[in-house]
Amino acid sequence: MIEDDDDIASSIELILLDAGYTVAVASNGRVALEQLARISPRLILLDMNMPVMNGWQFIAAYRQGPLRPVPLIAMTAAFHTDQNMRTIDADAVIAKPLEVQQLLTLITAFIAATGPS
Repeated sequence: MIEDDDDIASSIELILLDAGYTVAVASNGRVALEQLARISPRLILLDMNMPVMNGWQFIAAYRQGPLRPVPLIAMTAAFHTDQNMRTIDADAVIAKPLEVQQLLTLITAFIAATGPS
């Protein structure tokens, strides 16, 4: 998960851990790219508005890089999330504040679609 707000990151991390997922947290896109050189996630949750390297910059760098692509879910507080989906090169966009069941359903669907790790 890439999220610069510590409170939000901690909350989502606890939800995901409770659901049985392993979670790695990065505070911005640059840190996430460094982590991705060492770990192989099955899915990436990405905040779009962050300092240092925002979500759009991360997606561009990630998509151009040598890493095996995994589903990417963008998290945004933007008002018109459906319209923003067209400007975000993500597999899905979910609005903040997050609805826990919606988030877990989305993650479960993407993980199931990618098959065993």
